[in-house]
Amino acid sequence: MDRGGSSPLAVLARYPDFRRLFVGNSISTLGSSVTTVALPLTAVVYLHASPAEMGLLGAVALLPYLVLSLPAGVWVDRMMTYQRLLVLADLAQAMPWWAPQRRVAP
Repeated sequence: MDRGGSSPLAVLARYPDFRRLFVGNSISTLGSSVTTVALPLTAVVYLHASPAEMGLLGAVALLPYLVLSLPAGVWVDRMMTYQRLLVLADLAQAMPWWAPQRRVAP
């Protein structure tokens, strides 16, 4: 699948904008994947969540997509550049990790 003698690393070296996009998206995907695993695990281990509470946690996690998708899409198309939106979305996803930590009593 080698086209014209270019290795994948050579292509990445030739297009720095794509390299930045690729690295940024990879880091964002890794953070989202860690959150997908860590949030329910934290609820079970530290908060001793019941199966019903775990189901509620899963439903609440999908609620913003259901409620905000269409209005947010219209607003973003009219008000914001896509690059700025991507940066703001990644910062918003990282916010819970920057919040002050509270200790939960065992």
